[in-house]
Amino acid sequence: MTTHGQRGDNEQVLRYLSQFADEAALDVFRQVPAVAWTTLKTDAIDLKSGREWFWLEDQIWQSEQAILLAHGADHRLLTVNTRSNYFAIHDVWEFLRDELVELAPTRTGGA
Repeated sequence: MTTHGQRGDNEQVLRYLSQFADEAALDVFRQVPAVAWTTLKTDAIDLKSGREWFWLEDQIWQSEQAILLAHGADHRLLTVNTRSNYFAIHDVWEFLRDELVELAPTRTGGA
C-alpha cells in the first residue's frame, strides 16, 4: 500500500518507483496487487488470514504501528525511505525477490 496507489491502482505507483528501480525490480513490483484503503493503511490488510504479505512504507503512523504490533505483524513492515537512502528500493527489491523464491510453490512431476 502506498499513498501513490490509495485507490487501488498500480500505474501511479510504478511511475513513482521507476525513478528509483530498474526494470527487473519493476517486474517484481508489478506482481504486487494494488490495494485500496481509506484512513489507515492497516484497514486494507487482513491481519488474521495467515497469508504472506509485506508492507513497504516510508512513514508509518503510530496508530498503524500499534495495530501491527498488536497482531504480531510488525516484522512484515519494510521501511523504504528514498529521501534518506536513494537505494532503499533496490535493497527491498533484493529482499522481496529472495522471499518470492522461498514462497513459490514447489513443482512436482517431470519436466
